[in-house]
Amino acid sequence: MSRILFFISVTLFVSTFYSCVPEYVAPIKPDCEEVWNADTTMIQPAVYLDYPDNPNGIYDPADIIFSNYDVQLIDAATDEMMEQGHVPDWRGYRFAPVEPGMYYLRFMIPEGYSFVTKEIGVDMFDSDTDCDVVDQLGYTDIFEIQCHEQITDIKAIIQVD
Repeated sequence: MSRILFFISVTLFVSTFYSCVPEYVAPIKPDCEEVWNADTTMIQPAVYLDYPDNPNGIYDPADIIFSNYDVQLIDAATDEMMEQGHVPDWRGYRFAPVEPGMYYLRFMIPEGYSFVTKEIGVDMFDSDTDCDVVDQLGYTDIFEIQCHEQITDIKAIIQVD
């Protein structure tokens, strides 16, 4: 009789214990195998003219949205230009769809202007006020775009020569 009571007690304990342990559920991974479109991934860079009457080398509300320049999206793994766009007005240019991967941009501005380059050692996404261009040829650092990401905070700041 004591064996039966012991067996029933152990059975009740084990079933109670396992009913409290949550079942393992694998984490949900984004489905990056779907068809890419303008709503899933995009990069929309911008160029700002540092306010000519008071240039300070950073982005601030006085700066002017610039137009009439070209911008290229370049695959960082192959250095192949993926797409080039011309920015005729203040609305800018949008690269979309963009498959997940590593890229960099090149801004090409008209003569008479030069880039304000970012500080060495500063990550291009560390600040909302610094320029993301690393040299006078208009290149940015390499950055990664992930599945369904929309990057809109890459900017070049230029000044009048």
